[in-house]
Amino acid sequence: MKWSELRTLPDSALRSEIEKLVEEQKNLRFQKAITPPENPQIARKTRRTIARIGTILRERAAGAAR
Repeated sequence: MKWSELRTLPDSALRSEIEKLVEEQKNLRFQKAITPPENPQIARKTRRTIARIGTILRERAAGAAR
């Protein structure tokens, strides 16, 4: 997802998206252990999306604390 799409989502949707992506990341890790991945960039993209969402949540928390 793009930054602009993620910023429009509420916190609850972002948290559920993180849960979904962490599960996907776990499945990719298992898949990688069994067979070589068809597209190794998927794991990288998933990891970066998780980081993006975490950044947005931290920014919102910092903004609310002010």
